[in-house]
Amino acid sequence: MSKLSSGLLVLCLMMLSGCSNTPPIVQYVPIETSVPAKIPQQLLGECVTPPYDPNKIIDNTDHTGYIAELLQALADCDMQWQRLGNYLQQQEHDNE
Repeated sequence: MSKLSSGLLVLCLMMLSGCSNTPPIVQYVPIETSVPAKIPQQLLGECVTPPYDPNKIIDNTDHTGYIAELLQALADCDMQWQRLGNYLQQQEHDNE
């Protein structure tokens, strides 16, 4: 019986703790939001790879030429990402 009575006592005390006169403490925390950067369209170019045509690849020199074209496309794409990164860093610096 003692376990039941102690359980009821705890239950009643828990219910009474909700009947307080003091209002709940409300704390407002401001949330900072950032505005997304407006990126110029010329920095959002598509990375285009040269098309692979197996009929044009006859020997190893053709493979070498195609690999050179792929490397150039990769370098162009990397330059686009570098320009975009520089632009975003400049925008971040200007906003400070």
